[in-house]
Amino acid sequence: MATGPACSGLPAHHLDVCAADNGNLARVLDFRDFLRIHSDTGHSYVKLKRSLAQRFCTDRAAYTAAKTAFIDDVVARALSEQSRRGDG
Repeated sequence: MATGPACSGLPAHHLDVCAADNGNLARVLDFRDFLRIHSDTGHSYVKLKRSLAQRFCTDRAAYTAAKTAFIDDVVARALSEQSRRGDG
């Protein structure tokens, strides 16, 4: 998350790891897969993350909260596509 001079000294990445039986894993994978299929949405997510990283450089909770609406929307779109295809 940390980028730019205002965030110097902070780790450049944050890794979130979960067990295979984690109830949230399917949601994370649906989000990832949708971004892989829809590169325009992936690019929008990159732009959002960069903007939020600058805005919430030292506040990970605020950064995460600010991404929630975007992520929820993408997951809903992913589930809708799965349903139309008969995958869900």
